[in-house]
Amino acid sequence: MNRRSRFEIYMDIMMALTDGPKNPTRLMYTTNLSWAPLQECLKTLITQGMVAESDNNSNRKVYSLSQKGVAIINRYKEFTKELTELSGDDGQRREKDVAMLQ
Repeated sequence: MNRRSRFEIYMDIMMALTDGPKNPTRLMYTTNLSWAPLQECLKTLITQGMVAESDNNSNRKVYSLSQKGVAIINRYKEFTKELTELSGDDGQRREKDVAMLQ
């Protein structure tokens, strides 16, 4: 199994947030990341305006996609669909990504 690139990790985090806000623990499980790398990536995504951080009712942090994050996910979905159509490649990674976005 290959290691994920930083881009793939960022996309995995943002795609995990497409179905609604999540707390850090849920994001760790969903994205298969440990605490330190998840926090580092979330910090970057928040700084870039792709993910929003807020507190839920019990004053715990939750993360959600910003409008910019949603726009990036939509563009990524279009791009991967076009690439799949052009190449005729049914790669598992792209199928998984597109399925998560539908």
